[in-house]
Amino acid sequence: MPFWCHVELWEENGGHYFYEVFSRLTVAWTTTTVSPPSTSTPETTVTTAVETTTTPEPARPKACDEITDDRTDGPKQIYINDKPIWVYCQFGTSNAYTVIQSRGSADEETFDRTLEEYKKPFGKVDKPDKGNNFWLGLDNMVALTANGSYSLLIELCCGGKLVQQQHYEKFQVVDEDYKLKAETTLSTGLNFFSTTLKKTDIDSPFATYDTFNQDDR
Repeated sequence: MPFWCHVELWEENGGHYFYEVFSRLTVAWTTTTVSPPSTSTPETTVTTAVETTTTPEPARPKACDEITDDRTDGPKQIYINDKPIWVYCQFGTSNAYTVIQSRGSADEETFDRTLEEYKKPFGKVDKPDKGNNFWLGLDNMVALTANGSYSLLIELCCGGKLVQQQHYEKFQVVDEDYKLKAETTLSTGLNFFSTTLKKTDIDSPFATYDTFNQDDR
């Protein structure tokens, strides 16, 4: 049966150029004739100061919640570390969701990747469903969640039907191990506990097939 899931998060609460032109006129002569006094009317120079105004650039949204001009669901451009990147935004009445992952069985985009590949974005920026795979990239997630307070929403769906939602507070992806930081309760989110390893999902490093170590993860 086709399945899809997507992961969203939302926030709680040019150069200068110049040039110079130099000109020099040198005249030399020898004469014994005294030049008559000048009778020309001296020129008058008038300098007028003109006030210049500049229109400030519009604020660059760092997440979907900061977009104010077009709050309709769809692909939007945000800025992470001042670099433009496209994401899918879903807007509510009082908040906005930035989709960081979408995974569906009908998409041929693979998630079987190395850690280095997971650091960068891949997939298609489009409406999350069973025909769309997207990943924002670990480096972008670290930069995005470094400033501000974010919540995380995970939706699990099968056959186009929502079957489970999990909600987490104070979501972050941190440090060089890309550890997941979040807060959860039994009523809002799961924190998977391994009876074998005695560890949980939260505060664990991000692992792929080329980095997974059964002893410390």
